[in-house]
Amino acid sequence: MYREAVEEYLKSEEIGGATKEDLAMRRRAFLKAGLRGLLQEELKLDIADSKHGYVPAFDFAQLYARLGDKDRAFENLEKTYKEAGHSIAFLKVEPELDNLRSDPRFTDLLRRVGLPQ
Repeated sequence: MYREAVEEYLKSEEIGGATKEDLAMRRRAFLKAGLRGLLQEELKLDIADSKHGYVPAFDFAQLYARLGDKDRAFENLEKTYKEAGHSIAFLKVEPELDNLRSDPRFTDLLRRVGLPQ
């Protein structure tokens, strides 16, 4: 039921202030390339937004993790850690980071954050 889930997500983004153009690009990306396409479009939008304002590194880490780019995900988790970003508190429970948990860098980061491994 990805299609229905994406439509609900897009409704929430519209309520949050996303433009009709951004919503249309996301929808097209999903229809063309599935969930991966949507995630890539989200990443493009976050990169563009970061040129005009602050986008938390944790947001980038989640997107890169879901796209399977572990190195960039860890770069952004390190940035979150160094900035003492509040999102680092969710490191152990954030499901979008599940594919990083078996990596030794994840265990090391948990240790440095002070979360139980």
